[in-house]
Amino acid sequence: MQLINMLAAAVPNWRHGDLERFNEVLQALGPRDGYVPSPGGQLRIIHSGIIQLTKENALMSFGPPNGKRTVVSHFLARYGLATHNAVDRMVYVAAQPGNFYPAEHVQVFPVDE
Repeated sequence: MQLINMLAAAVPNWRHGDLERFNEVLQALGPRDGYVPSPGGQLRIIHSGIIQLTKENALMSFGPPNGKRTVVSHFLARYGLATHNAVDRMVYVAAQPGNFYPAEHVQVFPVDE
């Protein structure tokens, strides 16, 4: 399932509403297996992660002072993925809080018990 569809159903107004409340709702939904882009057009799985929203969007710059780039430009250069909704909040997996992903590039599935 596309993460943006899950977000729309579980936390309407996820793009602009109360971040803390939304993350509590996502925490209560429990872990999901997340699939994120990987070089070569493959998908990498993140097992049993709790999806969380960040206040940042894909226009966020990162990297060394003389080599900053946006998440949008990174995803295009590294994965060949155009980010169409760059102003949307990005997501991360609670166990990996420094790795942000544009929500439109993430797929999620419930964890099989």
